[in-house]
Amino acid sequence: MSPILELGDALLLRLAGAEDAEVHSVRVRSLERGVVSVRGQNCTLQTGDVVRVDLVIPADARYVVDARVRLQPDGSFVLDLRGEWMRVQRREYFRIRTGVIPVRVVRERARRKPTDERSKSWLFDVSGGGALVETNLPLEQDEYVHVKFELPLEPTEDLSVDPDAPQSVIVDLPVRVVRVDELDRGRRRRVGLRFGAIPQSLRTEILGWVYALQARRRAREVDATFDAFDD
Repeated sequence: MSPILELGDALLLRLAGAEDAEVHSVRVRSLERGVVSVRGQNCTLQTGDVVRVDLVIPADARYVVDARVRLQPDGSFVLDLRGEWMRVQRREYFRIRTGVIPVRVVRERARRKPTDERSKSWLFDVSGGGALVETNLPLEQDEYVHVKFELPLEPTEDLSVDPDAPQSVIVDLPVRVVRVDELDRGRRRRVGLRFGAIPQSLRTEILGWVYALQARRRAREVDATFDAFDD
C-alpha cells in the first residue's frame, strides 16, 4: 500500500545514505504521477541529489521513499520518486533522549475539577509517536492526561532549553499513558505516553527536531574521533 499525498502535505528530506545530513522541511505544491513539486525555505539541495523522503500520516504510520532532486527556475524543486513508498510502523519512530525539559502534566479529572496535585515532571525522551516522562504524579496505565512542553528548534550544546530562543516546537495535546515504571520506592514514576490525535504538521515538527538533534550529536562524535587522532 502506498500513501496518498495531498497538496500542502509536509515532507522531511535528507540526503540518502547520510544519517547525519541536514534535514529539510518542505511542503507539497503540485502532484503528478511519480513527480512531486515542493518548496522549502533555506534549502541547500542541488539538482541530481538523491534524498530520503519522510511522510507521516496521522493514525497510520510513517512512510519513506527515495527521490532525485531537480531544481526549478522559480526556486522550487521537483522530486522524481524512485520506487515505492515503504511503510514504517509507528513504533519504529526514532526516539531520542532529551535534556532536562519541564513538562506540564494535567490529569483529566483535574481538568474537570481542580485538585491539589502538583506535577513535577520532566521530559526524558521524545519521538514522533510519543514521549517518556518522569513525574511525581500517581498516573495509571491507559489513563488519559494532557501534556505541554517546549522543544527548542536549535538545541543548545548541553541539550537544555534556551529561554531566549525566538522559536520553538510547542507540544500541547492529550496523550494516553501506555507504560508506568515506579522509581524511588514509588515516589516517582517513569511514564510512557502515546500521542493520539496529533496534527500532522506538529508531528513533522517533532520529527524534524529529533533528526536535527541526532545529526548534531553524531557530528560531535565525529569531531571527538578526529580530536583523538590529533592527540
